[in-house]
Amino acid sequence: MRDGGRHRVRGGALRAGTALMALSAALWAAPLPLVARDGFPDIILGFKAGYSQVVGPYAGDMEGAPNLGVFAIPYEYRFIMAEADFTYASFSLKESGDSYLSAATFGLGPLFTYSPLRFFDLYAGISFTMSYLYLRTATLRRVERAYNPGFMLKGGGFVPVRWGLGFRVGVEYLYTYISGKPFQCLNYYAAVTYNFGYLMRPAEGEPAGDPRSLLRIQRLYREGSESLEGGDVPAAKERLKEVLSLDPGHAGARRLSELIAGKEETLRGAEELLEQKQYFRAIPMLEDAGSHLPAARSRLEEVRSLLSTEVPAMEKEGIDAYEKKEYDKCINLMQRIRLIDPANRVVPIYLPRAQRRREALQLLK
Repeated sequence: MRDGGRHRVRGGALRAGTALMALSAALWAAPLPLVARDGFPDIILGFKAGYSQVVGPYAGDMEGAPNLGVFAIPYEYRFIMAEADFTYASFSLKESGDSYLSAATFGLGPLFTYSPLRFFDLYAGISFTMSYLYLRTATLRRVERAYNPGFMLKGGGFVPVRWGLGFRVGVEYLYTYISGKPFQCLNYYAAVTYNFGYLMRPAEGEPAGDPRSLLRIQRLYREGSESLEGGDVPAAKERLKEVLSLDPGHAGARRLSELIAGKEETLRGAEELLEQKQYFRAIPMLEDAGSHLPAARSRLEEVRSLLSTEVPAMEKEGIDAYEKKEYDKCINLMQRIRLIDPANRVVPIYLPRAQRRREALQLLK
């Protein structure tokens, strides 16, 4: 690669790395409720060891080598972690046993996690890296030192075991430069981890006023909120009930509990109107309750499906009323059609026209 091209590539890598550094720093500094899946902070420290294999332009020049490293994951928020890590490996050059390249790499970046099982987390991530590279060639009697930016792609899994201890396995792809050429390697490793968040979890029988029980309240409230957003109303009610049993004055739990109760009351009122076949009075109530209750949304779909066969006749009757200058009748019919079919194409044409004509006539009186 020509020098200009190399500079452009390295400049692009530096800019991308700077952006990743900013994102990671924002994750570290963000004033968010950074909690694990069970509501308690995850602060993970680990030690890793494995094997590094050189790939790319230097693959034929260097032997593989053991690697050692440490990493820290101070924050987790939902499916995002922020990780800082350090990895060291020393590669022998195939031309001479006395020639070697030592690489010490510091990385910072986000990990994105997915939990297919309760006790297993898959992850993938990318880090901005800064590598100290020390190259000694005995044949040429040359020593080269460099601090080069780059990036690292990561993938693997976490397996928590017990008492805060766990394991991690993974693979990393490092890309940086040495002697004007890309230096690339794959790091395979296994790690032992310790989650300091384990120390913050409540023991059995702790009183509600204990600081760790306050974290339990936060966890239950978060789970209740997420269950409500996801449409699992029974689970939401159960979690919010637990919160209020621990903290009867919890404003958020009281507000959501009252919201659910109000929507359920609205749904009951709509059902009473449906029994009386007052469909057009019931539909707005079902729409209101459906903002949080899946049962109301399902009932609304049933009612609209039942009335959908009447829409063509109502469209014709509404258009005829407009042509006969019976604007009140036209408006009433178009509003009913909209309740049955919110995406109806006739309503946006004739409803505003009829409303404007009626207003004009009223001004002339």
